Amino acid sequence: MTPLDLHRLFDRRYDILQPQPIQFGSTFVRMRFINGKQTLRIPIWMNGKLAYLIGVVIGDGYLSKPTRRKSHGGGFHWKLVITGPHGYIVYLQKVFEGVFSVRGGIIKDKRKRDSWQLRFGSLVLHRFFARVIGIPQGKKTTHGSWTSLEFVREFPLYFLKGLIDSDGHIGRRYVGIIQKRFRFLVRIKRFAHETVGIDFNGPRVNSRKKGLIASWIISINRGRDRTRLLRLLGHLRIG
Repeated sequence: MTPLDLHRLFDRRYDILQPQPIQFGSTFVRMRFINGKQTLRIPIWMNGKLAYLIGVVIGDGYLSKPTRRKSHGGGFHWKLVITGPHGYIVYLQKVFEGVFSVRGGIIKDKRKRDSWQLRFGSLVLHRFFARVIGIPQGKKTTHGSWTSLEFVREFPLYFLKGLIDSDGHIGRRYVGIIQKRFRFLVRIKRFAHETVGIDFNGPRVNSRKKGLIASWIISINRGRDRTRLLRLLGHLRIG
C-alpha cells in the first residue's frame, strides 16, 4: 500500500504550531491540532475506503477556500462540503466517521429541492485533503486540475465507485461519470482503461446552460460492459 506523506499537514510558511501525534496504530495516527480541542484519526496508508472518499469529494464535494470568521475570536473557516440525497449523505457521514473518527453535520441544501449537505468544519480534515491528497480548493470547476491519480491507482474501483455514487448516473442502459472539466474526464477514461480494463465512451456534452456547455459525461453503454462494471463495484465493501 502507498504510504501517505503526513509531513505535508504542517507548512512552516503558513502554520505556527505543528500537529502533535497522541496515538499510533498500524494503519493510522491520531493527531491533536492547535489548541488541543481538535483531534483526528489520520490514515497513514492509502486504502480502499479512503480512495472511495477521494472519489466522492471530487465527484460532488469541494474544499472551501478559507474565509475569515466574524466571531469566535477571529481566524478562518475551513470547510469540506459534500452534496447529495439525504440517505446517501447519512451513509457518507458514517463512512467518514469510520475513517477519520470525525462526525460531520448534515444540513438542508436550500439550492435544490431534494438535496442535503454533509459539512465538516475541520482544519485537520481540510489540510489532509488539500495538502496530503492535493485536491484543489474551490468549487467543482477546479477539480479538473487534480492530477494525483497515482494516489488511487492501487484501489481504482473504489475511486471510480466514489465518483459514480456522488456525481455519476446509473441508468437501465448506461453508467456515466459527469464532470465540468473535459480534460479531467479524459484522464479518468484513460485511468479506468489502464487499471481495470474498463472502457468508457466520450467525453460528450451532458448539459448546456444558456447555450454554453455546463458539463461533460463519459459512459458505458454496452449491456455486457455495464453489467461487468456494476458486478465489480457491487463486490466492494465501503461502510
